[in-house]
Amino acid sequence: MSPQRAAATTTATAGRPASPANIVKRDGVYRLYMFVDGRWLETGITSRKFLEITHVADREFKIVYINAPLDAPPPPKQDGRDGTSLGPRAQPS
Repeated sequence: MSPQRAAATTTATAGRPASPANIVKRDGVYRLYMFVDGRWLETGITSRKFLEITHVADREFKIVYINAPLDAPPPPKQDGRDGTSLGPRAQPS
C-alpha cells in the first residue's frame, strides 16, 4: 500500500464519530440513525437493501446497532471491544 493511501485510510478511520449508529427497518426501508445529545436522530440515509446501509454505517460509525430502541439511549458497552457483546462463553467439556 502506498504511503498516501495508508494516510488516507488512517484519516478516514480516525474521522468517524464516536457516537453510535442504529439501523432500523420501517415500512420496508432501512433507516440510519445516530445518537446525539441523548436522542436518536435520523441521518436521512435510507436503503431498501440491508447490506448497502450496513456498508455505509460501518464506514461512517465506530459502533453500529441493529434495531436498538429509538426511545432509549444505546445499550451500554459490554464485553466486546467495539460495543458488541461477545456472547456466552463456551464451557469446557
